[in-house]
Amino acid sequence: MSVRITGYTLLSLGLLLITVVSVNLYQVFTRQIPPLQFFTLPSISFQVPGQVAAPAIQLLSGQALSDMANLSVHLIFASFLVGVGYKISSLGVQLIRPIEVKLNSK
Repeated sequence: MSVRITGYTLLSLGLLLITVVSVNLYQVFTRQIPPLQFFTLPSISFQVPGQVAAPAIQLLSGQALSDMANLSVHLIFASFLVGVGYKISSLGVQLIRPIEVKLNSK
């Protein structure tokens, strides 16, 4: 009986982890909370050749690059945590299911 209790506990913990990570991802992608800050990148700009006094043209701002990189890292980390939750839940389900062995003797 304690194996089943352990199974239900693992199943609940795994599903709780998956739910918490999913809610966190929803909040990050709807900009309710900021993603984890791993990178602060500089802007991408270039100088047009042939023009001496022209200012550099900015292709992407540093803020946009940092946001994309941080969202990507946050998504990768969250997918890792969802995978961990899946493994924990899967282990719980295996403990809950009864193991029945039928032998045919002749």
